[in-house]
Amino acid sequence: MPYCRKCGKQISDQDKFCLNCGAQLNVHIIKHIESAPISKPTRFWYVIAFVFNIFGGLIGYFAVKDDDQQMANNLLIIGFVSIFFLFFLIFFGIPLIFIPVAS
Repeated sequence: MPYCRKCGKQISDQDKFCLNCGAQLNVHIIKHIESAPISKPTRFWYVIAFVFNIFGGLIGYFAVKDDDQQMANNLLIIGFVSIFFLFFLIFFGIPLIFIPVAS
């Protein structure tokens, strides 16, 4: 049971005022609330977004949007950027490997 902070008398949880001194209790009662620690999404989602491009970005976005909106937005951006990076490699990087070199 809690105690009044003004006079120290024991009070019930339902009291709005201390029966001894008349102090308003809804301000002075400290309730101990046990809560589980809030865990943030892991950075592994960034790897998923990069490897699976836009699909990974979308999956990561919907998986973490309720926990961390900023990370969800970053996952979408990484998904879009990685798909352009992949297209760049396909159309400009990989064909250079197959061009014969004159000797």
